Amino acid sequence: MPYIGNTPALDYISFAVQNFTVTAATTVYTLDYSVSNENDIALYINSVAQRPGSSFAYSATGTTLTLTSATLATDTMYAVFIGRAVQTVTPAAGSVTNTMLSPSVITGQTAETSIAGGDSVLIFDDSASALRKMTRTNFVSGLDNTPAFMAFNDGSTTQAAANSTGVEVTIFNTELFDSNSAFNTTTGRFTPQVAGKYFFTASIYLTSNPVVVNFSYIIIGKNNSFSLNSTNEVGFIDRNSLSTITVNGILTMNGTTDFASVQFQQQSGGSINIGGASGASLTFFGGYRLIGV
Repeated sequence: MPYIGNTPALDYISFAVQNFTVTAATTVYTLDYSVSNENDIALYINSVAQRPGSSFAYSATGTTLTLTSATLATDTMYAVFIGRAVQTVTPAAGSVTNTMLSPSVITGQTAETSIAGGDSVLIFDDSASALRKMTRTNFVSGLDNTPAFMAFNDGSTTQAAANSTGVEVTIFNTELFDSNSAFNTTTGRFTPQVAGKYFFTASIYLTSNPVVVNFSYIIIGKNNSFSLNSTNEVGFIDRNSLSTITVNGILTMNGTTDFASVQFQQQSGGSINIGGASGASLTFFGGYRLIGV
């Protein structure tokens, strides 16, 4: 016969019945099917319908049936499953839309003030057209400007720079930070361990006073190569009779054997001491990896 509305998914369904093997002094039995609660079954003992409820004859959850009074060996007992699930409906792919979701799915969750490295975030994989999860550690890998460092001379030591002789500066004895332990305060060299392009900055303070310097320059070089005509140099600044000179620039490092360091040279006619001053970072060397290049 025709139907008004949708055709029933299942026809002529009969209720499942379970006959129990009753034992004396027993209050707990196992059901053949899982139920939500005792209202999903009708229980009969000695052909008498029992009232559901933990305060009455019985309670049930999952596959556990609990009686409030123990059975006798002479009892008969059976259950009719009137609420057992007989079908599972899976929504069609792509059928669950935004309007079907409650905003509390997101807004109802507890907000995190910080994200641990092992926490996951969801991203959309454009090539696969699918959502992927990724840990915070992997997600930010390559997005930070590390390795990075900054070191300076604390004023406790000086280094002599002879006239017209380049000297590799090694007195950056105090670190402000060194993300990857890539800077050596003894040699004054930075070995990044990660390939890439690095921005560097350095400054030298002439502690000898008074001093007349006809010509001086500072270079940040790669692998101890400091020729002014070398492609390894970052750059130099020429100063006349100034006590502080500074340089900034970019070097490409291979991350394995390359290192960066600072060289200073002056022409004053005699030796000059370079260093720092207590409480002031006048002689320093720092740098960090550039991203996106």
